[in-house]
Amino acid sequence: MSYKQKPVEQKQPNYTIRIKRLIEAYDKANLEYVLTPDDTKEMQFFNAATNINPDLLQEFIPNVYRLKTNKRFLYGQVPTDEVIVFYSHRTCQLFSGKHIEDHRMHEYIWNPISRANRNAEGQSDVYTIIRYEPLFFLPFTKKAVEELQTRSITGITNLYVGTASRSSPDLTTGDIFAIRNIEDFKNGTWQELMDMGRFNYSTTESVLEDWRSEGDSIKKTSRSLLNPSNVTTVIK
Repeated sequence: MSYKQKPVEQKQPNYTIRIKRLIEAYDKANLEYVLTPDDTKEMQFFNAATNINPDLLQEFIPNVYRLKTNKRFLYGQVPTDEVIVFYSHRTCQLFSGKHIEDHRMHEYIWNPISRANRNAEGQSDVYTIIRYEPLFFLPFTKKAVEELQTRSITGITNLYVGTASRSSPDLTTGDIFAIRNIEDFKNGTWQELMDMGRFNYSTTESVLEDWRSEGDSIKKTSRSLLNPSNVTTVIK
């Protein structure tokens, strides 16, 4: 009597959320995502932080960005055009006691946009990347900012407001302004924060209500000073 050997099951790699998102995005573009050395390092860290020494995981979130974008660049159906991305320093330990780190931006990927290379008959199974667009995963909410503040051992050091770009390589376009008070960052509208940053109005103390009272006057005065029709020329 002969026996057929049971096939060995292929173990699914322990992908991180970011890598799973990349694989899904490349699949939709009819492309294969190839893991990079940085991906492998991230997976090693993820294994240490979730399976080996989760109690030794430490996370520091120094930079948080509140960006305006087009809704089509957000994953899923969301009622907002503002997103949060953040830079995180994470540390943990392996079984050996060796220190392992992971430092990167979170909550976005570069989404490949591909085009089919067709033959004379109009058929092809070969696709080429023509550009990369941002794909964001964390809509802006006050709760999202508060959760990041709680996650970070030292709180959040730097808060920024700006506009997301529409294609790689730069994630932002135009002016980026620092907002020095987290309550203002959470409670102000995107436009209020941009204006406060542009006029260097933000301080470590909350000044959002003051800006709402004085902002229009400050902007009108600034426009008046910049308007050439208000400049008197002295002819000698």
